[in-house]
Order: sequence, then structure tokens, then C-alpha cells
Amino acid sequence: FGSSRREWRAFDLLAPSLELPIIDGGSQYDFSIKPDEKVTMDMLFTIYNDHLEGTPYDQTVGVAAGPNGNPNRYSVKSDQMPESAQGYGFERKIAITTCSYVFIGQARDWLPAEIGTKLWYGADDPSTTCYVPIYAGVTEVPEAWSIGDRRSFDTDSAWWAFNFVNNWAQLRWDAMYEEIHAERAKYMDQFMAEEADVDAEAARLYEESPEKAAAYLTEYTNNAMNTVFEGWWDFAWKLVGKYYDGMCLEEDGSRTTLGMTNPDFVAASGIGETMIADMEAIYGSTSAEEETPEEPAATEAPAATEAPAATEAPAQEPADTASTGGMSTGGVVAIVVIVVIVIAAVVYFSKKRGKESK
Repeated sequence: FGSSRREWRAFDLLAPSLELPIIDGGSQYDFSIKPDEKVTMDMLFTIYNDHLEGTPYDQTVGVAAGPNGNPNRYSVKSDQMPESAQGYGFERKIAITTCSYVFIGQARDWLPAEIGTKLWYGADDPSTTCYVPIYAGVTEVPEAWSIGDRRSFDTDSAWWAFNFVNNWAQLRWDAMYEEIHAERAKYMDQFMAEEADVDAEAARLYEESPEKAAAYLTEYTNNAMNTVFEGWWDFAWKLVGKYYDGMCLEEDGSRTTLGMTNPDFVAASGIGETMIADMEAIYGSTSAEEETPEEPAATEAPAATEAPAATEAPAQEPADTASTGGMSTGGVVAIVVIVVIVIAAVVYFSKKRGKESK
């Protein structure tokens, strides 16, 4: 179901009215479908973000999603798979953490090809990347976006900035995922807002000289990519200092415990089981306070003909049955208080004399 599941999901997001059936990987859907409404760039970004949320195959729920709803799954060796699952695996969602890069091509035929053709490019996982605009007419891109060795962590590489943020987010996906999307929106919303003006200026320059338009678009594209590269590393270090040890460090310096937000995982985690077992072993129940104390054995009342020896009844029931050498607890406390007061007084007057003698 790997490829067919992703294909079904993309088509279903674009045309839910079709109610497409589920097919296995050996079958095929039609090459194309008609969307229910006109497709926008935001709709395409949403498709690339998808982890099958809200479907029976949702990867943000279930025990495998961990305590915080992490949709990413790592490969399982065949000898680790249950016999019943041999030949199968976790669902293959559209956004996968091992992705190298993602892009969306945008073609506008009313503009010259160098201007009207644009690539929205994102490094690493589509759901945690930030897309940058690259016009077809550019002659170069920043070096940071041209390098990246997966075997060697490199802060000079844009790919590593996005890969790092994605991996850090898996510590607290429930909290950081929304923050990542808010951060990337700052850049992408600006790029979208600038698009009409950039296109118009490039078209004006193109009429004078295609070379001038290319130089303008190259400068704009490089500035945009450098801004995102530098900003994303800053954002990465911000996340490191904000989310750690299962907590969130607030701006005022206070810490918020985030807890576990995936009830499926909590229910299956066995939390408290060992403690409950020990309590039952010690007390026979889960709480010592629940134990009903045994009543003392009944004593036989003396015969009526046997009068007990006369004793003098105490004038008053003592307030505290605990005693120390015949002295009540209240008496001991009173003596201790008096001793402390005397010691404090001695220390105070000693210091006072010392000051007067100087």
C-alpha cells in the first residue's frame, strides 16, 4: 500500500467528493482527477505536509506515535516483525522524515519563461521545511543550499538546518510542530506577498534586457534563500533552549511541564503498574490507608461477684498520651521554647556589649 496510499491521500484531499476506494500497491488509480475546487499553492503545501491525519491510517495516534503524537516511523528489521506482519510495515505517508528535498513547480504562461516559471523548494521533510522561491531565470544560488553531506553535520549547510529542526521536533512533536509552521509562515507569507511586485519589476527589466531581469531575480532569490538559511539556524537554537527534559521554557523564565498528550501511548505504557503491584504485595491492596485495622480480641467481662480493685479516677483526661520520663509532650515543648529564648537573649546581649566596648 506504500505508493497507492499516498496517491489515494493526495487525490482524496483534492477531490473528497469522489470517495475513492482503497486499492493495493498492485493496482492503479486514474492518471489524473478533477479537483473539487481550483487548486491553490496553500492546498499543495497542505498535501505535502500530510501524515494521514484524520483518516483510519492517521500516524499521529496509536502506540507507535509515542507519548507526544510523533507521526514519524523508523524502519523495522524483518526479524523484529511479528509473524502476522511479515511483508508489511507502517503506513507510508506523504511527508516522510527521510525525504531529501521537495519542490512545487509553478508555471505562469502570461510571463516570460525566466519569470513565469518558478520552483518552490524545500530541504528535508516537507512537513517541517520552509519553501523558498527560485525563479527559472536565476544564474546561481547560495552555496549553503548547494552543499550537504548526510554523513557529516554541517552548520554551513541549509539542508542540515532543516534536518536538525525536524529531528529536534520529534522530542516534542505535539508542541514544536505548530511552532515550526508558525515560523515558516513568517517567510513564506512574505514571499507570497512580494510575488506580484517582483514579477512586475522583473518583467519591466526583461523588456529592457533579459540579462537585467536575470540579475534582478538572482539577487532577489539569493537574498530570500540566505534570509531563510540564517533564520532557520537561529530558530533551531531557539528550539533547543526552549524544549528539553520534557518541559517548555517560557519567555519569563518559568518552566511548563508538557506531559504526555497521546492517550493511546499512556494507556499502553504500563504507568504505575510496578508501584501498584508492590502496594498489593505489601498491604494486600493498592493503598495502605484502605486497610481496615483489625479489632482487638474481645476480653471477657469480670464476674459480677468479683469487684475490681478500687482506683482513683483521674480528674481530667490528659491531652496527650505521649510522655517523656513521666512528662507530657506539651511540657517538653514548653521547656525547649524557653531554652531557645534564653540562648537567643544571651547571644543578643553579648553582641551588644561587644559593640559598646569598641
